[in-house]
Amino acid sequence: MNALKAEISGQQVSFWTTEAVEARLAEAARTLQALSDDKPRDSRAQWPGEVLQGFWEMWNQLTDLERRQRAAELNRARIMPTAAQITRLDECLAWLYGNPLWTTRTRSLVWGVALGHSWRRIALEVGRDPKTVKAEYPRAIARLVAWLNS
Repeated sequence: MNALKAEISGQQVSFWTTEAVEARLAEAARTLQALSDDKPRDSRAQWPGEVLQGFWEMWNQLTDLERRQRAAELNRARIMPTAAQITRLDECLAWLYGNPLWTTRTRSLVWGVALGHSWRRIALEVGRDPKTVKAEYPRAIARLVAWLNS
């Protein structure tokens, strides 16, 4: 549990636990999403006509509640990640891509969970059954924790 407390405060972790690794990966996913949201607002004017037409067709199919939720999501305040959060993101990406034993499927599984995707969506991405993916996840995290603590 000390590792989790150290993770939350942003300190160096000497012994990784499953909870600390999952928390760090979730933070990294949020950080990457925050960085990805930093796009110029005027770029929409440069989109091809068929893209805009497709957007409005999709928008018209949404219910009023869905429209309000999407609008609120687009208008939320953008909070830029701190340098420490970006450093921890880089560290997590090194975990995912620096481990020679990991396959693309395992990376996609672990990162998909960190992003908060559904088991079904992850299963479609990795080409497995959702039940199989859900069963593989704890083993993948356990292998990552063992690798980090070695």
